Amino acid sequence: MSTLKGIASLVFDCKTATISMTAGATLLEREVIEALKKAGFAGEGFTSGAPPTRSVVELEIELLARDARFDQATCGALELQLAAALPAATEWRVGADGKARGRFAAPPPTATELEATLAKALASASPRATASRVRAESTRLVEWPESAARATVTLAAPLAASQWQPVAEAIASLEQVLAWSPGGDGETLMVWTKEPCANLATRLRGVLSPLSISVSQVDS
Repeated sequence: MSTLKGIASLVFDCKTATISMTAGATLLEREVIEALKKAGFAGEGFTSGAPPTRSVVELEIELLARDARFDQATCGALELQLAAALPAATEWRVGADGKARGRFAAPPPTATELEATLAKALASASPRATASRVRAESTRLVEWPESAARATVTLAAPLAASQWQPVAEAIASLEQVLAWSPGGDGETLMVWTKEPCANLATRLRGVLSPLSISVSQVDS
């Protein structure tokens, strides 16, 4: 089996071998059968399974002060508040569009418990830190591949709120993209993909250039 490429782990249990693949790798039944034959074994069956996933919480946040906005300081303060309220979820990111995301390393609480915890945490957030009182508008749990990755996209010029919708439609056309949000600094985008994508910069430039939006750099 060592001749097969892309294997992340191989676990034997009596007559069953469980094979986990690295991100982006695939395994064909005939490849497994041939490898077993070379090792002196006969393969009797091959069943493929869905790749492992992790639960991700997504919520929309509303700033209650009339002139408040999700700038870099406010987004950072909210990320700290959410991480403290829900330590089981990591990698919290809050975008300039008010959308927040955190990923669970273990099974999450129920949707009802989750919504109550986040609503309480945001209601008690310091107005001094966020420049406004805040509340959770909606909360949901989604399943993302365990291989999901986040990239920070630096733009050549600041992105106006009026550009968010066409940008959203353009990025949504990329099959490997799970979600995106504009950064609180106005000059970056946060893009989540199903797995690390080596040519993400090229693909983003391809869909954003027609909108006269230039991508300067993409950092994973």
